[in-house]
Amino acid sequence: MLISAICPTYARSDRHALLYEAFLHQDHADSELLVLDDSPEPSSFFLALDDPRVCYEHLPVRQSIGAKRNMLVARARGEVVVHFDDDDYYAPDYLARMAEALADDDFVTLGEWHAWQEATATMWRWDTTRVDAAHAHVSRTGYRWIEDMAAHIGGMAAYVDVDGFVESTSWGFGFSYGYRRLVWQECPFPDRNHGEDYVFSRHARTRGYRCRILSGEAWLGRCVHVVHVASPDFSPRIAEPAERPSSDPGTDRSYGAHMSPQVIPASARDRAV
Repeated sequence: MLISAICPTYARSDRHALLYEAFLHQDHADSELLVLDDSPEPSSFFLALDDPRVCYEHLPVRQSIGAKRNMLVARARGEVVVHFDDDDYYAPDYLARMAEALADDDFVTLGEWHAWQEATATMWRWDTTRVDAAHAHVSRTGYRWIEDMAAHIGGMAAYVDVDGFVESTSWGFGFSYGYRRLVWQECPFPDRNHGEDYVFSRHARTRGYRCRILSGEAWLGRCVHVVHVASPDFSPRIAEPAERPSSDPGTDRSYGAHMSPQVIPASARDRAV
C-alpha cells in the first residue's frame, strides 16, 4: 500500500536533510514524500536530491499551512496520508505503524510522545490525554513549572475547563496525523496558519469517521516533537521530564525509539511529576 508522507515547509532549509533522512530510513518501502515550500528561495538540498520517491515543489507566493496541506494531499498518490513535519523526528517504523493503525480507522493521531526542547537540550514526555496536579510548560526558550494545572487552565481564555483543554490538545497536534484520503475529501483543511489541524480533526469526528488517539508505551517512541525558537507558541506545552536519547535526536537515527538514562537538570529531576 502506497503511503504519502506530506510536509509543508517555510524557511527551514537547514532541517531538510534530516527530514529526508527520517523518510529514507522508513522501513515501509512503498511510500512517497511530498514537500511544498513557499520560502523566499527554494531548498538547495531538495533541488540537488535525486530520489524518484520525493516530490519537491517551490511556490513563489506565501500560503497558509492549511492551504499547503490541501495542495499536498491533492498531489499525493496514496490512499493513506501521513503528516511528516520538517522539524520533528520519526522512528523508522513510523509510516508502517500508522498504516497498521489505519487498517481499522479512518483518522489517527498520537496522544503522547517525546518532546525535545532545543534551547535547554532536555527531553520531555508529553501526554495530551491527562492533566495531573503539576506539569511543566515547555516553550520555545525553556520551561517553567506549573504547580496547579487546573487553576492554570481556568485562567486561559481559550479553554472552558480541564476537559475542554484535554479534548483540544489531544486532537490538535497535526504533526502526528494519519488519515485516509477520503476523510480529507470531505473535510479539507481550513485556509489558516494556526488551528487548521484541530478543525480538520473535529470535522472528521463530527462526520462519523472512525477516529482514534494512539497512546501507551507502544507508541511513545515513535516520534520526537521538537520545540525550538521558531515553534508556534499559541498553546502551552504540558509535559513531564523523560528519558532522552544519548545525543541530540538530530544525530540519532533511532529518533527516540531507543532511550538512554534521563539527562535533565537536577532541579527538574527533583520535581518530576
